[in-house]
This record gives sequence, C-alpha cells and structure tokens, in this order.
Amino acid sequence: MSVVAACQLGLAVGEVESNRAAAAAAVAESAGRGAELVVLPELCDSGYVFTGVAEARALATPAADSPTLRQWQALAGRYRTTIAGGFCELGEDGLVYNSAALVGPDGVLAVYRKAHLWDAEADFFTPGDRRRRWSAPATARSR
Repeated sequence: MSVVAACQLGLAVGEVESNRAAAAAAVAESAGRGAELVVLPELCDSGYVFTGVAEARALATPAADSPTLRQWQALAGRYRTTIAGGFCELGEDGLVYNSAALVGPDGVLAVYRKAHLWDAEADFFTPGDRRRRWSAPATARSR
C-alpha cells in the first residue's frame, strides 16, 4: 500500500522563506507518517493572491534554478519520498507561469504549467501549452 499525504498550509504572499519552512515541516511530518508522496499546495513558495503582476514576477524563479525545487529535492532525499507542489515559475521565455513540479531525491522529474487559469489568475500568469502537458528538465532527460 502506498501512503500519500495532501498537505494544507497557511501560506503568505511574498513570505518565501516562511512558506518554504512550512513546506519542509509538512514534508517531515508526512514522511514520518510513512508518506511516499507528499503533495503541497498550489504556489507553495510564493503564496497565492498577488497584488499585481510585478509582485508575481518578483517572486517567480526559473525551474532550472529554483531554490524551492532544490529544497524539495534535498527533502525528498532526506526523507526518501517524492514531492509534488506548486511554485511560481519564470519561464525561459520570460513569462510567468503557475506551475507544479514533481521532485524526487535525484531531482526534478517533471514540471507542469497550469493550462486552464481560473478567475484572475490570467492577470498574473500565462497559460501553459495545452499540447505539452509536462516537461522534464534537461537534467532528468539526460538520465
């Protein structure tokens, strides 16, 4: 039997370090209860409700160089689990995406950019490409 933990966290917009700390605590607790997959909230690193486009852009990081995804990789290795969670992504194209990553001990396995934005999300994010549901970063593709 596989154990999956779906975590609800009290996140704050722009409080990236405290949001990462809350995510790390949730991963540790979930793994301690035997979770093989820990699912974190949408936009777990940045928080969700932005005041404007500039705020979303300032909080976005490229998937290939995301401190959040590096932290999730370290946590996945330490706790022998896999983490799925949302992050504010700055794409290689310069656009901001509401993305989710699947991260294991060996790195990022996949990144999905939300294609169907809801309500005011379209004010801050670019829809993901509907033809490409996910992408594996170069480090994962080269294995």
